[in-house]
Amino acid sequence: MTSFASQNQLREFLTKTTASKTIEEMMPGASGPESAGAAETLTRTTLQKLDRGEMLDPRERYHLEAVILPAKRPAIDIVGGDFSTRHPDWLHLNKPELRDRLKAKFPGIGRIELPNHPTLPYGGTGFVVGPRLLMTNRHVAETFAEGLGTSGLNFIQGLEAGIDFLKERGLPATAYLQVLRVAMIHPHWDMALLEVEGLPAIRQHLRLSTLDPGAMTGKEVAVIGYPTFDIRNPADIQNDVFAGVYGIKRLQPGKIREIAAVDTYYNRVVDAALHDSSTLGGNSGSCVLDLETGDVLGLHFGGRYAVANYCVPAGALAADGRVIDTGVTFACPVTRRATAWDDAWRQVSTGSARPEPVDITTGPIAADASPSSGSGGRAMAANGEETRITIPLEITVRLGQAQLGAASVTTQQSNATATVIVERAVEPVHETDYSTRKGYNPTFLGVSVPMPKPRRPNELVRMADGSHEISYHHFSVVMHKARRLALFAAANVSADPARKRPGNRPQADYGRKGLGGMGKDDSEKWFGDGRILDTEQLPDKFYNKDRKAFDKGHIVRREDVAWGDTYAEMQNANGDTFHVTNCSPQTARFNRPDEEADNWGALENLVLKSARTENLAVFGGPVLAGDDPIFRGVDTEGEIAIKIPRKFWKLIVASTEGRLQSYGFTLEQDLSGVDTELVVPDKWVKYMRPIAEIEQLAGVDFARKIRDADQFTTAEGAGIMASAGVAAGLAAGEGPAAPPPPAGADIADIVAFWGDVQKSQKPSADDIRLVVTLSTPMTDSTIRAEVSRALNLDVEVGPLFDADPQLDRFRLITIPGVVATDRSDLFDVARHLNHLLGSETVEPDLSTNYFAVGAAPPADGTAESANFAFWCWVDEKDDAPLDPDWAINKTNVRQAWAFSQAQGRPRGGKGILVFQPDTGVVPTHTEMPTKVDKDKRSANFIEPGKPPVDPMKGSGNIGHGTSTGSVVASPEAGAMSGSAPEATLIPIRAITSVVVIDQSRVAQAINHARLQGAHVITMSLGGLFGSALQAAVRKAVDANIIVLAAAGNCVGTVVWPARYDEVVAVGGINEKMLPWKGSSHGQAVDISGPAELVLRADARDPTNAGKVGGGEGTSYAVAHLAGVAACWLAHHGRNQLVQNLRPGTKLQSVFKATVQRSAHVPPGFDTDEYGAGIVNAEALLRRAPDFAGAPEAAGARSTTDQVRDLLAETGAFSQLEAVAPLFSDNQGLLELACMGLDRARMARAREGSLEAMPPARISRGLRTQLGPSLTRTTATGGRP
Repeated sequence: MTSFASQNQLREFLTKTTASKTIEEMMPGASGPESAGAAETLTRTTLQKLDRGEMLDPRERYHLEAVILPAKRPAIDIVGGDFSTRHPDWLHLNKPELRDRLKAKFPGIGRIELPNHPTLPYGGTGFVVGPRLLMTNRHVAETFAEGLGTSGLNFIQGLEAGIDFLKERGLPATAYLQVLRVAMIHPHWDMALLEVEGLPAIRQHLRLSTLDPGAMTGKEVAVIGYPTFDIRNPADIQNDVFAGVYGIKRLQPGKIREIAAVDTYYNRVVDAALHDSSTLGGNSGSCVLDLETGDVLGLHFGGRYAVANYCVPAGALAADGRVIDTGVTFACPVTRRATAWDDAWRQVSTGSARPEPVDITTGPIAADASPSSGSGGRAMAANGEETRITIPLEITVRLGQAQLGAASVTTQQSNATATVIVERAVEPVHETDYSTRKGYNPTFLGVSVPMPKPRRPNELVRMADGSHEISYHHFSVVMHKARRLALFAAANVSADPARKRPGNRPQADYGRKGLGGMGKDDSEKWFGDGRILDTEQLPDKFYNKDRKAFDKGHIVRREDVAWGDTYAEMQNANGDTFHVTNCSPQTARFNRPDEEADNWGALENLVLKSARTENLAVFGGPVLAGDDPIFRGVDTEGEIAIKIPRKFWKLIVASTEGRLQSYGFTLEQDLSGVDTELVVPDKWVKYMRPIAEIEQLAGVDFARKIRDADQFTTAEGAGIMASAGVAAGLAAGEGPAAPPPPAGADIADIVAFWGDVQKSQKPSADDIRLVVTLSTPMTDSTIRAEVSRALNLDVEVGPLFDADPQLDRFRLITIPGVVATDRSDLFDVARHLNHLLGSETVEPDLSTNYFAVGAAPPADGTAESANFAFWCWVDEKDDAPLDPDWAINKTNVRQAWAFSQAQGRPRGGKGILVFQPDTGVVPTHTEMPTKVDKDKRSANFIEPGKPPVDPMKGSGNIGHGTSTGSVVASPEAGAMSGSAPEATLIPIRAITSVVVIDQSRVAQAINHARLQGAHVITMSLGGLFGSALQAAVRKAVDANIIVLAAAGNCVGTVVWPARYDEVVAVGGINEKMLPWKGSSHGQAVDISGPAELVLRADARDPTNAGKVGGGEGTSYAVAHLAGVAACWLAHHGRNQLVQNLRPGTKLQSVFKATVQRSAHVPPGFDTDEYGAGIVNAEALLRRAPDFAGAPEAAGARSTTDQVRDLLAETGAFSQLEAVAPLFSDNQGLLELACMGLDRARMARAREGSLEAMPPARISRGLRTQLGPSLTRTTATGGRP
């Protein structure tokens, strides 16, 4: 039922879907972006085997079925009731008419929720088909209901259902309605109708098509539903296709292929419609919409993901009188007709079509038995009643308060009668509303005892709000994402008698069974936490199917947190400890004080007694070592390989008369006997250890007060060790020194090469620089020692910025004598150091060349030559402007000066300080302000201590700072004039070449300008983002400095820092007031200015100190606007402007709003791509400053959002959803941004030439994250 019957059918279907005449034709294209994923070798060899008619192994078959086909059939996120796609085959979905047609249906489609089902959080999908009426699958309804037909349908005892019409990606909002009754379970089709509580008008009814099923073939469709894991398919491949995110609303386009006879799980053959949308298990009950009309063509009910998917034809239901009678909405008038399944209805009415009872001789009795397993449903005994199932041995099963459990009942054939009590696995009582859980309380002891800080935060699971803490009643857990285990837990332990027995109930109520709400023959069933992904936690099934190798060990003991001021609080805290997030695989008798004393259980009691207190703070978890042994088990997706911890740690903190006492312990389990078959022996070794050693083992840092309270060497500690029979572990500093951690196999060859280079080279301005953003304070000496030891290199460490408490977290690592030419090496080393230091990020300076400049073609082999974009520059001879000084005249700059003068106000920017990070200046050029290099507020970050003089060495863009500086402030008396000739220009030499910039030096320049009292900062440069760069920009904006940057040249999209929302981004136009051909453009551009053959100083001719000429680039547009900004500040008075600001408003926002509203907008000017218009200096000064229209704060999208937007804009990945998990890794964002800009630059290059630069090599770390499928796509620049 779930796959093709033969490889011939697969071959035929694959050829039909990919529109290739032969399998051979697919091979060249199968490794491009439309392979969505597969490794090139596997793709090619699999297709070749299929072409030759050879048998495919299961992985090869699934590879074709689940990876190649989704390239043609994507799964598109629906967010905020809307969607968009960049998939080349489905771009027509973005057309307004079709898009609106589909969007109108989304509010009526939701996820079938099962709030108290023992194993299933939700059942599938449903959609509104009539007044208070939902349609879904029969097998979905049978997860919570029983019966057949339209009468006698009941909810299974203890179960209920509802529908949530939202459940969209990244949106916590819900729109939940309760299912009141089951209106129909169809005896022939896999269809059910549910009656739901009052539907608001927004949930419009979806109309069922009356089209004859045979006429559906070839129609384009959209399946709308909630795909989830399919346990039959490899999880890694599904994660590649669905980005590791499941259970959210998605649109999955495809086509109806044919009508075919299909066997159902309830032993009927139906004529189903086959479609090829990429569906998974949670799509059960999804509507299959006709793209042409928006009507429901079918009800999806099964199939194999992306291979052979089936739906109930809506046209067939249009003939069924009983369906019509329920009130289902059809697209056209319908009348009942005779159908092939009338006999099935007759059998229901006579009672002969009831579901067959479960045959327990074929396997275990399972509470979560799926209809697809062949059961078809079963009659449940009422509470306290008996159900008799007659087989060769008659067994009487007595049911208590819970559902039938999962214990296996087996017997030999016999005519005897026996009574068997079946142990049931039952979830202990716990709250379903997670918002009530407050988690670990750091002030529980009366003094602050904070949770430890993880050293590798990037390795941890994040909650929806971005935090790592998963809160429960009286404790919290922090999960390790890859290991799927707790990194640590933090608990508040109370031995207060009143809190251990609230309500004065019978003693049995406070025992394990009583608190769990279980019967005497029940056992606890562990359960997952729906706030995190299934792939981030180990399910209960892993422990149940481990061949009895492991026990479920509580990280936080049930006894420790089972307390409360009310019985309900105590009961819910007890139940919370059975979340699988609080479980770690451990050998038997671990955490069981009722069985033996030689375990964790005695330690808390001993410390409570020693400290004479009733409250403790307890931290603990597994030691997640890289060499932990691997155990191959199973989870809900299939076989998995899990590393089993060999050690566990615990740290107990008590407070005695306001003085903290801390005790650290480790417990080590012997796993030498664990293999795929043997039971683990119960061998444990327990130690008391220094807290510093536990920090190293656990990868966390405790607060200093906890470390200072360590009792390892005290009499109290010795007493605890003696009482508990604990040995003293080796203290830090004793015994042989631990060897330095290796650099890692992933970077060993890189740092070895760097080491050879460092021995032979002298330090230079081009040495490797990496900026560390610390998550917790760390001294420079510690950083230097850690990095030097890890890399075996000489390194220098210091602050990136001058003393500033808010910027102190940025530290600069320099590797003297080493110049890196391969950026992928830098990214790999940075990633390694980030893990080593536990920092937020480590970002290398990349000397990127994403900012072209107009100049004579540079010499071959130079950095500039690699980026020379001849196609985006005009010919100065052929395209010379009619007015050489058009930039000043067309933007009404002189009129602005005259207006200020007529008003008796400072003109031409007088008194305003304009700081310019660039290449420095040539002070001898006559168009430069006098003594421009002598200003004590200037700086040189390339040759520290020297004046900001451009040495005029190299090629391509020498003299750039002089040219752009002249556009700002060249005196009026010369051959040209800047837009603010009276302003003070203060140069900062921060880059050696404007096309090759380092983010950290630009950040230093911005911060220096702020500290020196800048009024305007202009940046005729661009490239990548940097955490420190954005921090410096924000500080400058907060200081009411106007910060401007060029949008970019010849790369198409806007580059950083202009891309930051806080910065005014300036695009370029020409004398005809049309966009300059090389200007970057997009929504990030705020305003445009002169950029084509702008009159500027030309310092490249040493024999002509007064040479001027036309220059091109947004470098000049931003310099021109910087001068205009200076004129605006001088005219209105900067101090007065600042005084008039509304609370929370910055001067940057007022300037941006005013310059945009005063801009000139020529007819046909594209304001979506080139900003609000073209700067008009006179109109700007005449317009009153727009204090009221300015937002209270400059916009500030996160770096993640900016990179995501860049990748979407440039099409760096054919399916952006596929890389969604990477956005949670801040360390990888910089390289993703590189890939986006590479893609943009190559796209522009192909516009101007037949050949384009190949993309740079991807780092090994990112290649691992991407997987082979996406790596292949990026290696071709996103092209096939």
